[in-house]
Amino acid sequence: MRLPVHLEGEQAVVVKDSDMLEEIIEKKNSTKTMMTAWMATNAKHPEARTLSYAEFPTKYVWKDGGWQKRKQGKCIGRMVYVHPTAGEKYNLRVLLNIVKGAQSYEEIRTLGDVVYPTFKEAVDMAHLRMPSRSMDTAAEESYGMLLEDIERKKRRLFGDPNLELSDAAKRSYTLLEIDKILMRYGKRLSDIESMLQPVESDVHGMEKRLIRDEKKYDRKQLRDEWEGKVKLLNTEQKVINAVNSDLQELFFIYSHGGTGKTFLYGAISAKLRLEGKIVLNVASSVTGIAALLLPGGRTSHSRFDIPIELFDDSTCNVKQNSQLAELLRETSLIIWDEAPMDHRNAFEALDRTMRDIVSYKDPDASSKMFGGKVVLLGGDVRQVLPIVSKRKRQDIVQASMSRSHIWKSCTVFLLRKSMRVR
Repeated sequence: MRLPVHLEGEQAVVVKDSDMLEEIIEKKNSTKTMMTAWMATNAKHPEARTLSYAEFPTKYVWKDGGWQKRKQGKCIGRMVYVHPTAGEKYNLRVLLNIVKGAQSYEEIRTLGDVVYPTFKEAVDMAHLRMPSRSMDTAAEESYGMLLEDIERKKRRLFGDPNLELSDAAKRSYTLLEIDKILMRYGKRLSDIESMLQPVESDVHGMEKRLIRDEKKYDRKQLRDEWEGKVKLLNTEQKVINAVNSDLQELFFIYSHGGTGKTFLYGAISAKLRLEGKIVLNVASSVTGIAALLLPGGRTSHSRFDIPIELFDDSTCNVKQNSQLAELLRETSLIIWDEAPMDHRNAFEALDRTMRDIVSYKDPDASSKMFGGKVVLLGGDVRQVLPIVSKRKRQDIVQASMSRSHIWKSCTVFLLRKSMRVR
């Protein structure tokens, strides 16, 4: 049986996106876990105090949200893995292998008659009573896991064949990673005498890989592409291109096949990328082939990490300090092809996410559509509506982009078949 380990007040609470916050707070069982129930059982039953947390399933069974005396059968308990760099949580797990019959978190860090202020101090004292071989083994395992963690991060960064780094940059990056881990324990590399120190200037901009990838286009090739395509744009396409170059609003190009829509996207992308700006080309996930036709194109769900299951208040899975968040902040234009095929909640999720991410550096962005970024949507609203499983016609229509509040902010352009590029 997998036994959860958590610090006081940090237990995991499983909720649905559709649950109301008030209901979640009022749930009586939201604070009850196997670990807290183990302490409660120790307080009620003296015979339970002879068992450690890991030994508890051998005599008790987890049923209906509590521990009950086992009448038959056998079970082996195993506490979930906690990485040695997890700080107090790791020290708590170490103590749970030693302490028996604890009725509170305070008793877990109590050894003899002494109550230690932190789990780490209690572990240090407990280690003094352990055989020296156990001490050496624990130290070797912790050091090995630390090296594995650093190597994993180095492979993720240095595995890029197009990334050229000096030995000094690699050394400084590794030292910075070690420094970040030490900071979890209140230490710094600077506290260690005669230790090499990282030079942050050596690794400046190394982690902005996504931004670097979006700016590595060949400028000469972009110039040739733009100069070749701008001569072939018809009157309406030139107007659209001029407006989008202003980088101010939200647009929708209403067009069907053969009107030169993809040709226009390529021209706009080449023009802005030639100026050093970032353009993200995406297409609806249900039309993956369309994404391949766009320069540097990807599906919308892949690029913006849009959840598969969408609700009216969903947001994209983008962390504030991640590389993807930094890329979205630096983006000048988002081109979203075949947009009518996506659920309106996908656009609204991106809108909420962009407002939150961009407002991290620009507070005014929280009140602007898509955080003030230009978004160019395109497609044919009569072609395919969003796929809504096992719903009626009115539900499918309600899920369409035109029913979203962002539609009111769209400036619509029409590309007719008679005006296709020759």
